[in-house]
Amino acid sequence: MPAIEQTDPLLTFEESVDYLSSTDRWLCRAVAERRIRHTKLGKLLRFRKSWLDDYLRENERTPVRVVRVKAKPEPVPMPQPHRRRRTEAVV
Repeated sequence: MPAIEQTDPLLTFEESVDYLSSTDRWLCRAVAERRIRHTKLGKLLRFRKSWLDDYLRENERTPVRVVRVKAKPEPVPMPQPHRRRRTEAVV
């Protein structure tokens, strides 16, 4: 088993949430579903920065194509209905 470098320390749960810019609920769910590599020290969860980087790299998505959004055309004003003038009754 290869030795783990001292430059890759264990991160706490809170530090990992901050590093991933996620919520604690999301990270807890990802751990429960075993999507993110972690280790347990008793009941405490620990993560290596390299494990989190691996997860981010594996789940990186690139756009398939660039979609250009056309500008919406200006609305055409509707013509006003022609109003007849009232003519006064001639006496």
